[in-house]
Amino acid sequence: MNQILVTNDKKGTQILLMRSVIKFFCIVSLIFALILVGEGAYNLYTSLSKSSSYPTPVLIPDVKGSDIGIRLSSEVGISKVLYSWNNGEQMEYKGEGRKNLSFEIAIPQGDNILNISVVDVDGNKTKFEGIPVTFSANKDTIKPRISIENVDGTLVITATDETELDYLTYQWEGGEEVKINAEDQKNKKTIKQEIKAQKVDKKLNMTAVDKSGNVETVTKTISSKQGANLVPVLTTNIKQNKITLKITSGVELEKILYSWNNEEEKEYKANNKMEVSFELDIPEGDNVLNVSAVDVDGITTEFDQVSARSEGVKDTTKPKISVENSSGKLVITATDETELDYLTYQWEGGEEVKAVATETDKKSIKQEIDVEKGTKTITIVAVDNAGNKETVNKKIIGSNGAEIKVTLSDGCFVVRVTDEYKITKIEYTLNDEVVTVDDIPQDAKEYEFRVPLKEGVTNYLKVNAYENDLMTEYKCKKTY
Repeated sequence: MNQILVTNDKKGTQILLMRSVIKFFCIVSLIFALILVGEGAYNLYTSLSKSSSYPTPVLIPDVKGSDIGIRLSSEVGISKVLYSWNNGEQMEYKGEGRKNLSFEIAIPQGDNILNISVVDVDGNKTKFEGIPVTFSANKDTIKPRISIENVDGTLVITATDETELDYLTYQWEGGEEVKINAEDQKNKKTIKQEIKAQKVDKKLNMTAVDKSGNVETVTKTISSKQGANLVPVLTTNIKQNKITLKITSGVELEKILYSWNNEEEKEYKANNKMEVSFELDIPEGDNVLNVSAVDVDGITTEFDQVSARSEGVKDTTKPKISVENSSGKLVITATDETELDYLTYQWEGGEEVKAVATETDKKSIKQEIDVEKGTKTITIVAVDNAGNKETVNKKIIGSNGAEIKVTLSDGCFVVRVTDEYKITKIEYTLNDEVVTVDDIPQDAKEYEFRVPLKEGVTNYLKVNAYENDLMTEYKCKKTY
């Protein structure tokens, strides 16, 4: 038997309790402790000496998980508190002359004895010895779970616990309590009890207690209609990349809780309806959906996990390829609405050249390349990250563009344009007047025309000759 010894020493030397008095008051304290423990509280420790010449402090310990709370009150200011576990190293808490102290001490693992000495500002010491304290890091603090459902017109109460149940009780409003012990069950983690609904709507109180003393109590109003579906039912429908959840219940629903792959839990408000339906997007890949329903009585029903797979929104759009002539160079541009992987180009009879998307721009790849004289075919391929592929074959004519020569004759600019491929367009500007030459023969490789000068002014002439998109510009001036 653990005994709690409290002694008062004058200046730490005077022993104020006789052995017989100690035994008597220890027995009284133990009885008092048992009464308080039955209520879930720790003992109230006070000095057992009634003959001390100074007022003694009052100690109230309170275990809070892995810590024990110490509360002290004294008529005389407290200088310090000395404490030790299992007669080990003594530690100190400074009282600083206060008459009321409150602090917490970490509890070692296992069964322990706590000894405390309180020293007041006058040097008087009061000892509180033999305080039993137990702490287990693996202590079960999880309450049992209670559910009730209708099975073919019979109500089935189910209590479950992750460790071991002690008992289950149920009591109809105005009726007697019925108790079912777990020791009578094959599976100590589950108790099931079948009951009949009452002729009128009544409240049913259910309580489940596990071996660690954790208690769960549920009160539910049960309909007199035995056929009513009291427990919510979940049905699902998966179509493409979406899943539809439909929950029906015989009791009004407050909310639906759901989470994908045991990650963040989200809430859908049921607004006290007995049937709700809503749609969710399925994340890409293989997934597990957890769903539970909470009714207006606060009862939570957890449904079986739902497996759902989605291929995601598949990208089926090919990249786009454009080819332009810019200042004598061929500019190849590949673009994609999501992300490009690479671009390749290969001249007829040449080697393939590959370019990849940069970190700064994943949607576009641009390449400028020189064009050799002559006619050749270039093959261009663009591939995006989804594997979509676009191929373009284009015939490219390599040319230096048109050549322009201007001379003067009989008050006119004589303009001669030649091109080894063909001339597709000519326009000129005389001073501020812009003129397009309209009578160029098709596929013409050379063309000559005359532009009369204006008298008494300086004539400015600019000629632009085109070979498809390749432009050659010529400028000159003449005073006439």
